[in-house]
Amino acid sequence: MELSRIRVISYIIIGLLLIFLPAFVKSIYVLHIINMVLIYIIIVSGMNIIMGYCGQFMLAQAAFYGIGAYTSAILSTRFELSFWFCLPAAIIVTCIAGLLVGLPCLKVKGHYLAIVSLGLAVVIHEAMVNLVNITNGPGGIIRIPAPSLFGMSLNTDHRYYYLLLVFAFISVLFVNLILGSRVGRAFIAIRESYTAAEAMGINHRFYKIIGFVLSASYAGLGGSLYAHLINFVSPDSFGLEELLLEIAMLLVGGIGTIAGPILGATVLSFGYEYLRALKGLQMVVYGLMILFFVIFIPQGLVTIKDRVLAFKRRS
Repeated sequence: MELSRIRVISYIIIGLLLIFLPAFVKSIYVLHIINMVLIYIIIVSGMNIIMGYCGQFMLAQAAFYGIGAYTSAILSTRFELSFWFCLPAAIIVTCIAGLLVGLPCLKVKGHYLAIVSLGLAVVIHEAMVNLVNITNGPGGIIRIPAPSLFGMSLNTDHRYYYLLLVFAFISVLFVNLILGSRVGRAFIAIRESYTAAEAMGINHRFYKIIGFVLSASYAGLGGSLYAHLINFVSPDSFGLEELLLEIAMLLVGGIGTIAGPILGATVLSFGYEYLRALKGLQMVVYGLMILFFVIFIPQGLVTIKDRVLAFKRRS
């Protein structure tokens, strides 16, 4: 009972800190990084559904992220549609893309699934580059309008922060609800053993498709929010480097956990930005930092608390 009370109080304190965070952050640059962290929490939480809980190494999340961003960008700039129409449209389009990519991937698993899905992601990225009449090619799409809410334009990082905070909270909460449902239990059963899942009457093909679609929908949501935050999208933002970053966030934070995407997105986003001061050595040090986490904390940052407690018990 006492533990539950402490947990509730902790959640309240964290909630209040998040609500009043922009008031304490004076730097627009830092607040922009925080906004990107919230977007990555959404995207990596989606990746966690298919990779962490369903156990499928689907490597197309960055491509779905780009599809969501481009869908929102095209609808808002060429057709002048409202953000509140573009956002659900981006999610729907990426769900369809997730279904189309997922269907051919049903025939393979393990590292074969990783290779096939990565190949399909490369095809999607090349389409962004070469379909100039639709995507404007390497030049990207500019002047994507900021969303408005109740007549107020969310055209600053301070205002946009609260929109992102709400969507990030809903995204993490929805993952938690999925885990407690029949779908979540089916995901975990498939991850642990195909044979055992089938023996329990679980249609692993059906639930894998659900996992692909759910994961894609998170990427579509994150892509739409990104497009209207940055006001510009180009193929360079959704390539292999982006995919590796998202995978690193999931692994560093802790795959198959609720808090993992939150911790991974926070640490690596800030780490990447603050290492810019090293200029040419930025990527080298960043890579070594990720390598350190993977080697010495293989279960992710979520296990640090348990490691500290175990160390105290031994000492």
